[in-house]
Amino acid sequence: MTGPDNTKNIAEGAILTALFLVLAILTYYTPLFILSFVILPTPYVVIMVRTNFKIFLMAAIVGLAALFTIVDPVFALSMGITALLIGGGLGYAFKAGWKASTAMVMATVAILAIFLAFFGLIQLVLDIDLFQEMLVTFEGAFKSQIEILEMMGAPESQIEELQDVKEIIRENVVIFIPASLVAVSIILAYLQNLINGKILEKLGYVITKLPNFRDWRFPPFFTWFYIISAFMLLFQLDLHGYWGMLAANLFLISNYILLIHGLAFAYWFLNEKKGFSNILIIVILIIGLVMPILNMLLVLIGIIDQLLNLRVKLEKQ
Repeated sequence: MTGPDNTKNIAEGAILTALFLVLAILTYYTPLFILSFVILPTPYVVIMVRTNFKIFLMAAIVGLAALFTIVDPVFALSMGITALLIGGGLGYAFKAGWKASTAMVMATVAILAIFLAFFGLIQLVLDIDLFQEMLVTFEGAFKSQIEILEMMGAPESQIEELQDVKEIIRENVVIFIPASLVAVSIILAYLQNLINGKILEKLGYVITKLPNFRDWRFPPFFTWFYIISAFMLLFQLDLHGYWGMLAANLFLISNYILLIHGLAFAYWFLNEKKGFSNILIIVILIIGLVMPILNMLLVLIGIIDQLLNLRVKLEKQ
């Protein structure tokens, strides 16, 4: 016999599954497709937290089956599996009370795995090389830009500069695809953690939050990754080879991690030690991001704080 609690769980699962289908249709037929990785898992996060695994599994099967009847199979499979894996995993992490950092790492790995599986599926089933398609898109965009400049009577030097940029991107875009996928996965995982955490808080759940940005600190091994990859790049001239590609991507990822660490330290220092307002701090940090020399300084600050615990020493003063 079905108890009242189970009936309530089934009803909530049905409503949230319907919400998932509505969001899926919106992302399929509108420009919201770019947000699909962010918004589609949310109903299943809530189902996992508010009900149980049995209800989640039932909702997952119904939602995926219904999605196949509404949109094309490739979208249904890719976005459906994405929503289920991320939603189920993150929902379990929230329900089990995992630390926010652990939940974010889990979500990052899941999203990255989904990206790789999606690229593999497109390659095997549709015989489409997405990386080559990206290059064609880049070249088409630059070709259109060059044609516009020529129609406007732009100087030949400006057109040649754009041609040079086109060649640089064409030669190097494939090299940095792994780092780009990791970066996008981290950003999406952060948004998932932030958005779903806020929603669950509104529903009355106590959620372990990520620290405030000014308190962010990353493990020291990112500094060693940065140093090792920099030395590898000094002696590895072929970026298209395995070791060159590994060094280039490792350097790029660790550089951005150290930059974020430096930004967090700067935010903390200007807020805690100097008493600057948040608006002024944000303006200063934006300037630091867009000016290359300050960018390098922030990376250096990140390295110093990681290796010497500079923040801890300043807190003791």
